[in-house]
Amino acid sequence: ARVIYVTGLPGTGKKTVCYQYAEQFLASGGGDKKRIVSTWNLETPESLFRSLCDLAVMVGAPPNIETVIRRKCQLMAKRIKTAKRIYESKKSGYKLLLILTNVGEQMKSLRQYWPQHGDEQWGDTQVLLCVDDVSDLGISNAEINELSLNGGFIEEQGVAVLRSLSGKNDDLDGAKYLVKELNFHPMSI
Repeated sequence: ARVIYVTGLPGTGKKTVCYQYAEQFLASGGGDKKRIVSTWNLETPESLFRSLCDLAVMVGAPPNIETVIRRKCQLMAKRIKTAKRIYESKKSGYKLLLILTNVGEQMKSLRQYWPQHGDEQWGDTQVLLCVDDVSDLGISNAEINELSLNGGFIEEQGVAVLRSLSGKNDDLDGAKYLVKELNFHPMSI
């Protein structure tokens, strides 16, 4: 998995940037894989469970999977693990973009249930994690690929963000031109 932490104060447009990228992700096609975008609410374990069930349905699980899991599993941790296993059993043939929002305080202990940077189990999944401050998550600097919306960019930062979001590294002059035309503003890039 490739994770980008989209950080910024409330109201800076973290979700807006993610949704704009999602439109590009879907429009760019996926070769032999169908592209899907899933937005997860990570406010509580319950909302994580619902998000995993929604994703499982997107890749072919029965629409009533949430109800089935609730009947079989009483503990929330077991429900989350089961929903994740169901998704994993059906994920082949899909290229996934996850947008993770509303990371609640109690969710730090449940990080193992959503993709981490370099996590091979999630394959080539792209993850945009919206959070006010990445230090709130208690992760090491080695894991952080951050896009901060707290201020304007210098040219190098704008080009790096553009390259990171697009996955293209072959047109440096074009990237510099585009970043300049967008006035180095994170929301525009």
